[in-house]
Amino acid sequence: MRQNKKWSAAQCLALVEQSPQAVAAHDESAWMAIFANQNTVEDPVGSAPHHSNREGAAGFEPLHRFYQTFIAANKISFQVRQDIVCGLWVMRDLTITIEMVARFKIAVPMHLLYELEEQGGELKIRRLAAHWELRPMLGRQLKGGWRGLVAGTLAGWRLLRYLGISGTIGFSQALSSVGEPGKQQVIELLASFNEQQLTSVANWRCLVAAKESPELLTAAHLSVEKVLAAGLNVTASCQLQQNDQSFEGVMLVTFSKDHQRIETVLLMLDSTSANIT
Repeated sequence: MRQNKKWSAAQCLALVEQSPQAVAAHDESAWMAIFANQNTVEDPVGSAPHHSNREGAAGFEPLHRFYQTFIAANKISFQVRQDIVCGLWVMRDLTITIEMVARFKIAVPMHLLYELEEQGGELKIRRLAAHWELRPMLGRQLKGGWRGLVAGTLAGWRLLRYLGISGTIGFSQALSSVGEPGKQQVIELLASFNEQQLTSVANWRCLVAAKESPELLTAAHLSVEKVLAAGLNVTASCQLQQNDQSFEGVMLVTFSKDHQRIETVLLMLDSTSANIT
């Protein structure tokens, strides 16, 4: 995780908030301006990433195509439950509501990770990783009657127009994830954690703000909700309790490429949510 003590949590959040503002205003130039010269967008995680390099041959064309495919034709609103700032990482726990053509609306639960970096004395977004589930979203769309059918058809047309066949195939890769078996492994992991048995996990980290806090992993209880599987990751809104302290945040679990083994567990907890009674 890239860190720079110069930047406060408030400054990081101010940059991140420019993204939904630009999306709501349908201001593509403003939206693209908050990204670093070299950036990656994974939306959803598990689909083929969009890599842009302002100084490269393709420039910001991949970012432009992403905007035109998924943002330009839709009205998107952000309902933010919590923001957790860990150095130059911002994890946003939220639901987005997308109003597509034919007035078809769909809500998408999400954990959205922004990785920031300093560039020319300013903060920019280096990586945007949106953890949400494509298959359930498409299922809700198919059940949306004629409005859902029209919206889905036009969304598919935009995919082909702006991303081409290879890009459309890359997007569809998000249909494959660790899925329900991965979620079940995480639930079993939580049971082991709450029984203080962590030997099956190779790397378990706990961050409160930008500080490593391994002491919180001792004699603690961890509960989760809104569990999502995207690519090789499972994310969950979580609450960690230890004695008289309670922290809320997001749990990010990464699996091996064969989907069989949990490799890392990262707890990103908000220091402002700590409750000491």
